Amino acid sequence: VMVQIHFNAGSFDPNKNTTGTETYYRSIKGKAFSDRVNAKLSTLFKDRGSRKDKPNLYWLKNTNSAAILVEVCFVDDKDDVRIYKNI
Repeated sequence: VMVQIHFNAGSFDPNKNTTGTETYYRSIKGKAFSDRVNAKLSTLFKDRGSRKDKPNLYWLKNTNSAAILVEVCFVDDKDDVRIYKNI
């Protein structure tokens, strides 16, 4: 399985609803890995789900093997950053 790890951004923390971790997959095999990784990360961060690929995720679309893209947390959310720093 190919794995790409990102930090999400765009929360600006106005209402603390845009926080957490999410994991994207494209194939059925990728979904199994995505579900497991997301379940583990969501023990620390808010669970935003294991999700089917968005059409604009270039890396997943252009990777032939099973692949997942992990959005660990929001780097512009003070609560997520605090959790990440304490890991």
